[in-house]
Amino acid sequence: MCEKKKIIMAIIIGLGDRGAHVYGNYILRNQNDIKIVAISDVNKQRMRNISLAHGIKPEMCFDDWNIIIEKKIKCDIVIITTPDRFHFIQAKAFLQNGYNVMLEKPMGVTIEESSSLVQIAAESGKQLIICHVLRYTLFFKKIKQIIENGRLGKIICIQHNENIGIEHFAHSYVRGNWRKRIDSGPAILTKCSHDMDILNWLADSKCVRLVSFGKLNYFNKESAPDDCPERCINNCKYSENCPFCTSKIYLTENTDWPVHVISDDLSIEGRTDALRKTPYGKCVFKSKNDVVDNQCTILEFKNGICVSFIMSAFTPENNRTIKILCTGGQISGNLEKGEIAVHEYSNSEISKILLPSTSGNHAGGDDKIMYDLIRILKSSSYNCKTNAFESFESHLMAFAAEESRISGEIIDMQKYRNRVFQK
Repeated sequence: MCEKKKIIMAIIIGLGDRGAHVYGNYILRNQNDIKIVAISDVNKQRMRNISLAHGIKPEMCFDDWNIIIEKKIKCDIVIITTPDRFHFIQAKAFLQNGYNVMLEKPMGVTIEESSSLVQIAAESGKQLIICHVLRYTLFFKKIKQIIENGRLGKIICIQHNENIGIEHFAHSYVRGNWRKRIDSGPAILTKCSHDMDILNWLADSKCVRLVSFGKLNYFNKESAPDDCPERCINNCKYSENCPFCTSKIYLTENTDWPVHVISDDLSIEGRTDALRKTPYGKCVFKSKNDVVDNQCTILEFKNGICVSFIMSAFTPENNRTIKILCTGGQISGNLEKGEIAVHEYSNSEISKILLPSTSGNHAGGDDKIMYDLIRILKSSSYNCKTNAFESFESHLMAFAAEESRISGEIIDMQKYRNRVFQK
């Protein structure tokens, strides 16, 4: 058991938005609890920037993460925030070499990778924490508490929406790192394993069957206006009225997300160059993306709860909304607004709960998982909410939903589980 005053020593692999800005900034604000001792990224300029901000020695900056294992650099936790296609191989290597790992979702881009990693984590005896940060939010904790107090009776069904937001989808899933299934997996996994995890947690049961529908409806070449160029910056005649025009998104005074993702040089010249050379400058109808822009999944759980889950790009805001229909009442809420309404049928009362505002992304979930990470590593009695075994169920549901979407068939989850673990 670690001493309470011990400072947790972390290594970060991958210095994109999550590693450098989300978790990196939390560490900068909490130096008395956690510090970075080494970093790894293929982008050397990015490493220099982060090493200066965190006071990391040059000899502890690696453009090849394998060297960290070869040198047996000591730490309490390795935080992996690389592109999705690297998650499995990197987590596997660090676990098998005796490191605790916190891994960005997904665990792997295939069901085989994800299921293998659960077994590898169990055999290693080390911590594998998956960044399903929604469980750590005050919003979903409060909803779970309301359900468990029993006043609303039995849950009958849940309606849950992942409203991705048209601008967010265009940035991340049309132009960005999650635009192609081969690199990061299907959108129902990369965007919504969060949601599958929360639904599994709230239902407190196993999914027994599901069916899913969806496709790439709009962000494709068939939707492209006549004579539009490959890149917005090439004098597109539709730019004035196009909400996806890159100059409107990336060449304004804003240099926070999503702008800081496209280039390390955030000058107008640096950003303009990125729009000429990177996928972020592509027309949204000519970006060679192949993940769906809308998907509807119906799930049935063993305890009888039915769930309808909709993921859609076509919303004005990026938020999550939920409605839980029970025998004695209804719970409804908006995650980003921190609003929950509880309607009790016995007395027709409607109680409105406005949660305190939280800092950071995912309604405070990003900061809360880091807070819990420190406690987990300082105390052997502190349990992780999102260990590999617990989080794998969400991946199983997501991959099954994608199989159903493609095949058009209802998936029997027990048969699907048997097939996965027999491979």
